[in-house]
Amino acid sequence: NALAGRPINWRSPQQVLDLLRRLGIQAPNTRESTLKEVADRYPIARPIVRKLLEYREVAKAYSTYGADFLKHVHEATGRIHADWCQIGAESGRMACRDPNLQNIPSDGGYRGCIVAPPGRVFVKADYSQIELRIAAKIAPDERMLEAYREGRDLHTLTATALLGRKEITGADRQLAKAINFGLIYGLAPQGLQRYARWQYGVEMSDQEAEDFHRRYFELYPGVRQWHEGVWKALKGESTLVVRTVTGRWRRVDYFYDAVNTPVQGTGADGLKLALALLWERRHECPDTHPILAVHDEIVVEAPEDKAETAREWLVRAMTDAMQPLIHPVPVEVEASITKTWETS
Repeated sequence: NALAGRPINWRSPQQVLDLLRRLGIQAPNTRESTLKEVADRYPIARPIVRKLLEYREVAKAYSTYGADFLKHVHEATGRIHADWCQIGAESGRMACRDPNLQNIPSDGGYRGCIVAPPGRVFVKADYSQIELRIAAKIAPDERMLEAYREGRDLHTLTATALLGRKEITGADRQLAKAINFGLIYGLAPQGLQRYARWQYGVEMSDQEAEDFHRRYFELYPGVRQWHEGVWKALKGESTLVVRTVTGRWRRVDYFYDAVNTPVQGTGADGLKLALALLWERRHECPDTHPILAVHDEIVVEAPEDKAETAREWLVRAMTDAMQPLIHPVPVEVEASITKTWETS
């Protein structure tokens, strides 16, 4: 309301449209995509649009994961038993429903409500920068490969090269994350600008977006050559068959799907192979079992006095599953032991 200059019901599309009109902005509706387009075109609207979208996100999280979420708790077990689909997305990622545990917000204490039983703990492990590591393998790009072989952080490397300075701040690294994750999937400069703004809260001018786009592909020529090869293949075919490193295929029509599927799909294949290894090696930790799998993360529940053994068991399985797929890029798995699922 302080931003609007007057009390306003943010759930009322008409009041939001009236507010935009007072700013001299005509908008046909208040859908998220429309509001983002308005904010991209009119900088004066950005603070209000950003706060409105944040409000909607919080309101949706509260309605989805608030008190009503308790209806999913089984009265006999005291647990939530969701349904998992092995290939829930066309990229090959798993999906979860009734309820969707993958979409529980990672902040705000929502995941902190998922607590291990007395005497037991959660062991959480996730693949570090796995999509960038897979892209380095698929491209292949020698500078990326060398950075990972040397144990360097690719976001810091990108920030150092594009910004031209050795001392990198947290904000610089956030910028580099937006650039790395946006451009491995082929965003144009304008798309990069929008992606950085709405996904990472990073602002860049039109000229900066153009410069970062050009210099990124100069920095990583293997990625540029990979993308050019995909564009050429798409121009020559009405549809294109792309494959993950394991050989799982998908027929695609669009460039984004053609570069995204081999990367995200390989990550999904590796995660599922890790789950299979946990099953095959269950005798090593007989009282430990997986309870969650979220894209690049696996959570297992273990006895408190066997937590370190479970951590080593989980990290080894995740490493052994993914490493053959992206060799010579090393796999890095970060793991922690905790009483709740909340991000530390």
